[in-house]
Amino acid sequence: MAGMALANVHRFTTDEFLAIDGLPRRVELVEGVICDMAPEGPRHFQAQSDVLRALMARLPDHRVGAGGSIRVTDSFCPIPDVAVYPLDRDDEAEGYYRADEALLAVEVGISSASRDRTQKLPAYAAGGLREVWLIEPLTGRFTCHRGPVASRYTDEVELRWPDDLDGAVDQFVARLDG
Repeated sequence: MAGMALANVHRFTTDEFLAIDGLPRRVELVEGVICDMAPEGPRHFQAQSDVLRALMARLPDHRVGAGGSIRVTDSFCPIPDVAVYPLDRDDEAEGYYRADEALLAVEVGISSASRDRTQKLPAYAAGGLREVWLIEPLTGRFTCHRGPVASRYTDEVELRWPDDLDGAVDQFVARLDG
């Protein structure tokens, strides 16, 4: 399939994407294109589980979860590996979460690390999502991105995975409390 040209690429808006009945569960909208998500192996699962456990232990008054689409921009509707939201939202009335409601999105990249950094991170910033963590378990890289302006984040902190997870969670909780 390498080098194969796509004859028909259909771009969708987030509204169009979310209105499609019968989509497979593991797809996201990236730059208007419906993309399959890679299968999750044990390293991905372990990293995601570690982040969920650490955040849930420190944020009992917030909604911390894995999965669930976020309306970020008109052409970007991802399913982050972990997301944090305020608890006081009427989920039945509101529909899908929006970027301005998310307090944190976490992407764990094994096979998707490059795409997470080059495509998803700028799209999260363009949508105004206040904080994004990119975790690359295979390289031990862990970056925290804050302060979205246009299509980039103004504050990036380079950490070590998994050594700095607890400190990153402590700092995140302190920012929420501040």
